[in-house]
Amino acid sequence: SARRKVSHDSRLDGLIAFWKLEEATGTRVDCIGSRDLTPQNSPSNASGKIGEALSLNGTNQYLSRASDSSLNLSSAITFSMWVYHPETGHQRAVAMWEDNATSDRNYWIGIKDTNPDEYLFKVNRETGNETVTSTVSTGVNVWKHMMAWYDPTVTTNGTIYISVNNETPQSNSIDSPLEINTDSEFWVGRAADTYWDGRIDALGIYNKVLSDETRTLIYNSGRGWQPTNLGSYVGT
Repeated sequence: SARRKVSHDSRLDGLIAFWKLEEATGTRVDCIGSRDLTPQNSPSNASGKIGEALSLNGTNQYLSRASDSSLNLSSAITFSMWVYHPETGHQRAVAMWEDNATSDRNYWIGIKDTNPDEYLFKVNRETGNETVTSTVSTGVNVWKHMMAWYDPTVTTNGTIYISVNNETPQSNSIDSPLEINTDSEFWVGRAADTYWDGRIDALGIYNKVLSDETRTLIYNSGRGWQPTNLGSYVGT
């Protein structure tokens, strides 16, 4: 009998973690690897971009994972997620790495606190912070797709990028070496004492910089994407 040809999906290449975030309670499962997230202060779920999504109250709810070097900026990394929020006006981190005991941070992604109309990706370097902002207005009560990544091969200390709704990527070169806190925790929905008010869906992390074509496939003309029918695929 004829064999069915299975086409290769570039959206799986380098994908080390993916959280569908559909659970109403309890652990949020990584469907690719083994990086499950622990809920703090009972976050729930609500209607998402794809199925259900993580729902956060903006006060004290978030997800956490203990120190994990694979989620740091020591090498190339890309973040992909859908976000939804009912209002703007405050810094609300979406996915970040923050030291549990101090305010030191390795990176965070969210809404710029000095200008609510901009999404941003901020990293910690030896001489302070470096930030790149999107040109897409945050809007309210509408799903937006955010991608942020770090490419250590562009310029001496690397370059950070952000793209919202598949816009032309915005970039900023880092002018001093990154300062990385190896004992930090990975948080979703929290940055220091500021929390995300709204929903987060389909959060994925790659250990590489994605091509323009792959980013476009993930955005999927605004319909979104999540891994299905993985078969024997196993993340790293």
